[in-house]
Amino acid sequence: MKKIEIAKAIGLADEKYVAEAAPKANPKARFWRKFTLIAACVSIIATSLCLWLFLPYDRGEDLPEEADVNNLPAALRDYEDSEYLDLMYAFYKYDKANRKGGKNNFETYLDGLFDFALNGGVVAEDAMSPVPEAPTAAPEWDGNMSTSDEEVKAENGYVETTDNQVAGVIEADLFKRTKTHIFYLNRQNMDLYVYSIAGEESKLVNQVAIRHGYDDLFLELYSAQIFLSADGKTLTVLGNGIGQRETGSGKEKLSTTILLAFDVSNPEVIVQKAHFAIAGDYLSARLVDGKILLMSKYYVGKVDYADPTTFLPMIDSGNGFEVMAAEDIIFPETLTSKYYTVVTQVDMETLTLEGAAGCLCYSNEHYVSADKIFLTRSYFEAFERNDGEKYIEEARMTEIYALGYGADGFRKLGSIGVEGTVKNQYSLDEYEGILRVVTTTGGTKVYGSAFVSNGKIKYGIGDSYATSKASNAALYCIDLSTWQIVGEVRDFAPDGETVESVRFDGTNAYVCTAVVITFTDPVYFFDLSDMSNITYTDTGVIEGYSSSLVNFGDGFLLGIGFGANRDTLKIEVYYENGDKVESIASYEREAVNFSQDYKSYFIDRERGLVGLMITDWNGKDGETGDRYILLAFDGYKLTEVLDECMNDYGDPSAARATLADDYFYIMENKHFKVVKLYN
Repeated sequence: MKKIEIAKAIGLADEKYVAEAAPKANPKARFWRKFTLIAACVSIIATSLCLWLFLPYDRGEDLPEEADVNNLPAALRDYEDSEYLDLMYAFYKYDKANRKGGKNNFETYLDGLFDFALNGGVVAEDAMSPVPEAPTAAPEWDGNMSTSDEEVKAENGYVETTDNQVAGVIEADLFKRTKTHIFYLNRQNMDLYVYSIAGEESKLVNQVAIRHGYDDLFLELYSAQIFLSADGKTLTVLGNGIGQRETGSGKEKLSTTILLAFDVSNPEVIVQKAHFAIAGDYLSARLVDGKILLMSKYYVGKVDYADPTTFLPMIDSGNGFEVMAAEDIIFPETLTSKYYTVVTQVDMETLTLEGAAGCLCYSNEHYVSADKIFLTRSYFEAFERNDGEKYIEEARMTEIYALGYGADGFRKLGSIGVEGTVKNQYSLDEYEGILRVVTTTGGTKVYGSAFVSNGKIKYGIGDSYATSKASNAALYCIDLSTWQIVGEVRDFAPDGETVESVRFDGTNAYVCTAVVITFTDPVYFFDLSDMSNITYTDTGVIEGYSSSLVNFGDGFLLGIGFGANRDTLKIEVYYENGDKVESIASYEREAVNFSQDYKSYFIDRERGLVGLMITDWNGKDGETGDRYILLAFDGYKLTEVLDECMNDYGDPSAARATLADDYFYIMENKHFKVVKLYN
C-alpha cells in the first residue's frame, strides 16, 4: 500500500515538473499555424485550378502526317488493325488542333456560359432544326388566263421545265410536268399537288400528303424537291427529314435525307413504291439516264473510336442504317472540317443503291458535268511573297476533287488546289476536257519575322504585323488529263470586289463582280478559245449588280439582280460587241423583294421571256403583296407583258411557272393561276 502511494507521489511530481518545463501553449501561435496550413492548401488548389484553366491546349502540331502503327497515340492503340485507322488518326489530329472554346479550359468555360445564356438558360440539343408548322388547306383556285406555245415537244409526254446548267443533267426542283399534268411540291405543308393542263379548264386532280412517315422510314419530311422519270410514270421526292434507326437501347432520331418513289402513271391514283435513306441533310441531286446522283451533308460530332457510327456516314438501303466501307471514304491528309459530302447513285425506279462515296471536308459547293462530279473544300495556305518587301500571304484556297460516275459507280479521278473561293455551282464548268473555275481571292499579309512551315505561318524572333489583302477575282483553266493549270487570269477586277455571278457558254465566260455595299459592278466577257492567250473586256462600272447571269440566246446575256439598293430589282440585257460589253436594255422595280434562287425564274430563250414573282411593298393600284411579272425582250428593249396579283404575302423563292399551248401556269405553294397571254 505504501509502495502505491509513493508511486503516485512520484507521478504527480513528474507531471508538475513537465508542466513547469512546458507552459501552456500560446493561442495566437496555434492560430497562425492553422492559418499557414490552410493557406498552403488553398494555394496548392488555386495553382492546380489555374494550371487546368489557363495552360494552353495541346494542339498536336508535332504529330506526324500519317498514322504510325508502331507509335500510335494511346487513344488509338486498340484500333491498329482497323480498316478505318487512317481516318481515325485524321480525326484525332483535327480534334487535337481544334479543341472547342479557345486556347484553354477557361475560354471554353466562358463559351459554354455564353451559349447557355443565348439559349435562355436551357442547354441546346444537337437535334435537327425545328419543323415549321404549315397550312394544310387545298390550293386556292384564282381564276384563269393564258400564254403561248409549248417549248419542248417530247414524244413520251415528259416536258423539261428546269433550266439545267448542263444539257442532259437534270436538276431536282419543286415542280415537273408532262404534256397533260403539272406536279408541284408545296414546301410549306409538303403536299404534292397535281394539276391538269387544260387552259381555263385546268384543275387540281390530286393532293398527296407526304410530310409524315412511310413504313416507319421517317417521322417527318420538311424540305424537299422532286424528279419525274422520262416516261412521266415515276416521281421521286428527295428531301430533309427526321428519321430513326435501331440501336441497342431502342430507336434513335436523326437527321435523314429521304427518297420516296411514287407510281404516277395515273395522276389521280398515286402509290408509293420504294424508299431510300441516308443519315445527314439533303443538299441537291441530279438525274442522268435514269440514275439519281444524290448529294447530302453529314456532320461528325464527338468521335468515339469504338463506335464507327460516330464518325462514318450511314446508309439505309433496306436493312437498316449501316456505316460506309473504308474504301468509299475520301479525305485529305489534314482535315479542315468534320463535314462530309456523301454522294450516292441510286436507280430512280427502284431506289436501289449503285454506288457511294463519303467525301470528308469536301462540303462546300459542287458541280455535276455529263460524267463527273466536282466537289470543293475551302482552306488557308501560306506563301512567301515579295512586292519589294518580303511578306507572308495566308491565302484563301479551294481544293477541287473530281469523281467520275456511270454504270460502275464512282471513280476517284484527282484533285487540284486553286487560289480563292467559289460562290456556287455556276462558278465551275467543264468543256472539252477543261475545267474552268472563277474564284474570289483574298487573305492576309504578314510582315516581319514570320516564315512558312508546311503551308502555315510561323512567327520568329522579332516583331510581326498583319494587314488584310483586298479581295479580287481569278479565272483558271485546268486540263483534267494532267490536273495542271493551262490558262489563268488573276486580279482582273478592281480591288475590294467579289464574284457575284458567273455563266459559261462554250468558249465564252461571263463574270459579274461587285462591291456589294456600294451596289456597283462591272460585267466581264472572257474569250477562252485560246487558253494561252485569254482576252477579256467589261462594261465598266454600272449601277447595281447581277446575282444571276443567264445565256439568253443569240449572243445576249441576261442579268437578274439588284439596282441601286437591295430593295430594287434590276433585270438587264447585255451584248458582247467587239472590244466591249454593252447594256442593251434594262428594267427596274423599286420597293420590292425577290428571290435569288435561280430555279424560281422562268426563262424562255426562244420567245425572249423572263419571269419571276416579287413582293411589292409600294403596291400597284394600291395593292401590296405578291405579284408575278413577265418581261419580253425583242432584241432592243424589255417590255412588261404580265403583272399579275398572286396573293397577299407568299414566298417568291417557291414560285414556279410554265408555258403550255397559249397558257401561262403559275404556282406558289397553295396558290395556282392560269393566265392567257395571247388571243
